[in-house]
Amino acid sequence: VRAAEVRPPKPADVSAVSPVFPLRLIGKIAARSSREIVSSDWSIGCEVLDRDFASFAAYKSYLGPLGAKGVRLQAGWAKTEEKPGEYDWRWLDEVIDDTKAQGTQPWVQLSYGNPAYPGGGGRNIGEAGPTSPEAIAAWDRWARALVRRCRDRVHEWEIWNESDIFKKMTLDQYVDLFVRTATILRAEQPTARIYALSLAHRADYA
Repeated sequence: VRAAEVRPPKPADVSAVSPVFPLRLIGKIAARSSREIVSSDWSIGCEVLDRDFASFAAYKSYLGPLGAKGVRLQAGWAKTEEKPGEYDWRWLDEVIDDTKAQGTQPWVQLSYGNPAYPGGGGRNIGEAGPTSPEAIAAWDRWARALVRRCRDRVHEWEIWNESDIFKKMTLDQYVDLFVRTATILRAEQPTARIYALSLAHRADYA
């Protein structure tokens, strides 16, 4: 239907939401915040904070009012451990505590490498994960420290992101990383829910 063929609606009985498909206004729905909702399958992606590609302060005030119950975060090994053996959790603590205060439950993803270690991989999507014995041991220490710090606030964990598009991470390497990391998470938090295979597009990889 062309717009020119549609007569304008009568102002008295319809609200012209669209010039082509005028719809009758029958009411409005009052939004409920995350604190007012018991459960929901909706979640919000708050990724890339670990690489400073986004500012949590710029959008955090919208999370609770949107009414979603889940928030997906990337824990960022390289951001947390910029110097080998020294962990700075302040940025992650702030995000987790703020999202929980708004009535949303974070699930946290352990992902990406750490160039602070030889063979530690890269900080961004598509780069390699830890491959050297030194870097793998450092990843394990970080994963254990992370779950110990957050297990009273976080109950859902995800291991890596879109590993099917990582040309520098083979399927065998991902499986080894997942099993080893999941074993650490389960030992430290037996009731944890652990996610795998957050994939981009490859069903054959799954």
